[in-house]
Amino acid sequence: MWTYPLGLFLIASGAVCIIYMLMNGIIICIFDKTLDKATIERKGWLGKEVVEAKLSEISGLNIDAVAIDTVTGTSSTSYNIVLNLVSDKNIYLAAGPMFTAESAEQTLDAIASFLKLD
Repeated sequence: MWTYPLGLFLIASGAVCIIYMLMNGIIICIFDKTLDKATIERKGWLGKEVVEAKLSEISGLNIDAVAIDTVTGTSSTSYNIVLNLVSDKNIYLAAGPMFTAESAEQTLDAIASFLKLD
C-alpha cells in the first residue's frame, strides 16, 4: 500500500537530482587582468552559457565585490558565489546553489586573493 507513493517519491527525487546535474555540469572562470575581463562559462548537457563582465565593474574591486549566497532548504544548506557589479547586476558562478560551505569559502578566498580585494 505505501510502496507506490514511496516509489513515486524516489523517482521524482532522482529526476530532480538529474536535472540539477544537467544544469550545472562544468564551470570555467577566467579572470584576465590584462584584458580587464571576467568570463564565466557554464557547460552542461543542456547547452553552454557564457557571461562576461569587466573586472573594473566588479564593485570597484572592494571586499564586497565577491560574496557567498546562501540557500537554506528544509534539510540542507547550499551555497553559490556571486560577483556584485557596480551596475547592481549580479553574476552567479553556478546556475544554482551547488557549493558546500567549505568549497564556497575556498573559492571566494581564491577569487578575492587573485583580484587583490581590499
